[in-house]
Amino acid sequence: MLRVTALEKRFSPRKSDIVRALDGVSFNVTEGKLFTLLGASGSGKTTTLRSIAGLERPDAGRIEIDDVAVFDGSAALFVPPNKRDLGMVFQSYAIWPHMTVFENVAFPLRVKHRGRAEIREAVERTLTLMNMEHLAKRSATLLSGGQQQRLALARAIVGNPRLLLLDEPLSNLDAKLRERMRFELKRLQVETGLTTVYVTHDQVEALALSDEIALMHDGRIVQQGPPASIYHSPESEYVADFIGSTNLLSGTLREAAAVGEACVVEIGGSSCAGVLTAAAVSGAAVALTIRPESIKIERATRSHSAEPSSAGALHGTVRSSVFLGESTDFLVDAEGVEIRARVSGMKPEIGIGDAVLLTLPAQGLVFPREASGVTPAIEPATADVPLESVAESVL
Repeated sequence: MLRVTALEKRFSPRKSDIVRALDGVSFNVTEGKLFTLLGASGSGKTTTLRSIAGLERPDAGRIEIDDVAVFDGSAALFVPPNKRDLGMVFQSYAIWPHMTVFENVAFPLRVKHRGRAEIREAVERTLTLMNMEHLAKRSATLLSGGQQQRLALARAIVGNPRLLLLDEPLSNLDAKLRERMRFELKRLQVETGLTTVYVTHDQVEALALSDEIALMHDGRIVQQGPPASIYHSPESEYVADFIGSTNLLSGTLREAAAVGEACVVEIGGSSCAGVLTAAAVSGAAVALTIRPESIKIERATRSHSAEPSSAGALHGTVRSSVFLGESTDFLVDAEGVEIRARVSGMKPEIGIGDAVLLTLPAQGLVFPREASGVTPAIEPATADVPLESVAESVL
């Protein structure tokens, strides 16, 4: 449905400095699916979304919607935003404050010169879908944050666009409302069947909402796949560290092993098992990634203390703990290595300063250490086209 191929975009924040905001970005979005561009600030996700919307003009590449090109750098083709038949929700919502809820939702249909009866029917249907029919006559300035967010969504989908673009639409909401709106967004997307591209830096949102995630870093997609695959099978140390909470334990590969096979890593004087993700020689510096919830923590007994650390088991001391309601996180100093462990359910009777025994799983992933020092990409504070001049055409 949406096909993005080899998209490139460069910015020059200083005359002598050129930054690649997009560096060969390619992906496909299947019809009816919710596809998320996830990444930290400056990763290129918003620049990608704005390029799809026509608010940025890439330097190279191709964008197709329903097999029709809307941008092609090699052919100098650029379809303006108002000709792409898209719905978009901006991070700021861009609601018209001088209009009522009904008038806000009706606006994009009036711009397209639809008939009065058609507009009323479409607006009433959309407001009902958003559970806002009782607010139709209310001024937009009298809405709560969650109601404004739903209004912006209603206005974006009322014209049944080919593609819905969402630019961090939940970032302005408080934590409780944001959690509730995730369910609303997913319900809306499933019920309408709208193909959706969602941009966020919030990994929880991405995991909860997406059919597929593309994790971006330095203007590139570093891994793409279903949420469970991204979380459980990261392809690099960066992905493992970005998605969810994880322990990145520095160690040394004791013996070389084939990629995908079990290996042994020496960490803090103890041996830990893992699975090698890329070729590495014996003695290489590696990182063992282990999720906190995969680590068993128990109060150390006298018999534990008398025994030397065995493979996959580390003695340690609790330095701090955080009770999160549904779980408790412990920060443990284990033989000079700082490890985070998580226990679900009731808070265990383990306190700060207690001696504990950590049992590590054997399925942790082992990554050869990556090079660093890459200059991060940036996303501009201002677009090629001012927001005020394009809001009407996009909506």
